[in-house]
Amino acid sequence: MDEDEKQLYSYNIPSVLVMNKVDLVSSKRRLKDLQHDIIDLCPFDHIFHVSCNTGFGIPALMEYLVQRAEMRPWRYHPNQTSTKSEVKKAEEALKQAIMERYFREIPYQVGIKVEAWVPKLNGELRIDFHVDVKNDVQQGIMLGQRGRIIKEVRERCQQLLTEQLQRPVVCVISIAQRRNSIAAQNLYDEEHQQVDIDNNQRRKRARQFKQT
Repeated sequence: MDEDEKQLYSYNIPSVLVMNKVDLVSSKRRLKDLQHDIIDLCPFDHIFHVSCNTGFGIPALMEYLVQRAEMRPWRYHPNQTSTKSEVKKAEEALKQAIMERYFREIPYQVGIKVEAWVPKLNGELRIDFHVDVKNDVQQGIMLGQRGRIIKEVRERCQQLLTEQLQRPVVCVISIAQRRNSIAAQNLYDEEHQQVDIDNNQRRKRARQFKQT
């Protein structure tokens, strides 16, 4: 055991081993061998065999976690299920719709960004998405013949967002080839978004100064 491992063990952090998909295990001997190999790497306070597909072992795991959870004030409202913004949820809904329609590498090679968020007086919400793809081949695959596939993706995204936001949602999706990598484009967007935030804060302070 090296010095880093000794220091890690000295922290005495509670740890639990959760082995999922046990419903797919055909050999209990192989499961036990794998469990022993993992235990040799790190000691665990408790071991659970579960299956998220069938629900086996999930109640026992939940009860264990609840009993050992520390009582403390809510950091967020008890009814709040996520800290993500509505825009981020919308982007994830479109990503889910794409992943349901396509397979393999395409869902992981496209970039998704909300460009417009327009609430209407009739209660409807219009969301404009920009999807960037790697090349013209991916663009053709995403669009499909006469735009049939992207239409199916758009309708699925609208269904997901209508259920999440509890209001009618209309999605508009544009697709274009990107010039940079997704990581570089995201960094560019974050930097410019921060600039916009800073500019808005300065304008707000200027208005408050004028009012005083």
